[in-house]
Amino acid sequence: MNFNMELLGFKGVNIEEIIEQENRILVYISMPLKEYSCPIT
Repeated sequence: MNFNMELLGFKGVNIEEIIEQENRILVYISMPLKEYSCPIT
């Protein structure tokens, strides 16, 4: 699954849940929080 997530541009995310429905696949992800500092001070 990591390879597929890198192809989609979701490298470094956590996969919470994958649900297969009739004609689609739902992928629930979470992203780690990063500290951000405002460049304008």
